[in-house]
Amino acid sequence: AQIYTGEERFRSGLKPSNNKDSYKKGHTWLQLSYQRESYYKIISKYTVGWNVELLYASKNFSENHTATLLQAGEFTPTPHSMTTYNEAFRANQFVAGGIKPIYHLTDKLHVRAEIYGFLPIFPIERNSINMAYYGKAFSRFEYIGEISLVYQLLSGAISAYANHYSSPKGEWNIGVTLGWTLFNNRFLE
Repeated sequence: AQIYTGEERFRSGLKPSNNKDSYKKGHTWLQLSYQRESYYKIISKYTVGWNVELLYASKNFSENHTATLLQAGEFTPTPHSMTTYNEAFRANQFVAGGIKPIYHLTDKLHVRAEIYGFLPIFPIERNSINMAYYGKAFSRFEYIGEISLVYQLLSGAISAYANHYSSPKGEWNIGVTLGWTLFNNRFLE
């Protein structure tokens, strides 16, 4: 459990300092989160992994829909999802999880398939004037599917992957990575 308090400020850099659009707003909220990931070797060449993530945050909305989503919790289970911004996988309260079957071709080469589901308890919607509001409870479900071929090196890995996101529609990605993608701690986790 975490308790946050802070102040949101905005002042346009394009208008004079007497800007009527400037604002300052205080925020305080409670955040509860749970994350768990485990792997189980089924047979010598087959491993199954799973993860679950739960988030409850009592955050108020920011000044507009975009600012609200930028501050909302996010579900980013894959390295690719951690390097992209996807509004569909952000919410102040959500339940998410996935399963990862892994087949070891050799000691250093494996194929993995990953499928994840994301269910916002109250999805954050946008109205006609770009303000955020909560949608109907459990009214939206999103998913991510990814398949990858990974070769372990002494100091990193080479990986080729293809993935699909349920939103935006038709979102397919393919890529090759060399080494590790390192992520620093964020100000708000």
